[in-house]
Amino acid sequence: MGAIPGTYQVTIAKNERIGESTNDDNTPPEERQISDSYALAKIIKHLPAKYERPSSSGLTANVEKSGKNVFDFNLEKN
Repeated sequence: MGAIPGTYQVTIAKNERIGESTNDDNTPPEERQISDSYALAKIIKHLPAKYERPSSSGLTANVEKSGKNVFDFNLEKN
């Protein structure tokens, strides 16, 4: 089973976190401080931010009932 046939807006992101988190991996999620956890880390976005939002990505995929439904997108790099 997969996606229901139809046309979908597509978003794509490729991010990389470099550096260490200030949160201990054993800290329960509800006690983690999101803003603190990335204080020492740097986030590198490998694709333009426009691809992260359905309203600006410009990408769509038409899922068909039968077939492979493989989608290739030509993306700009940062």
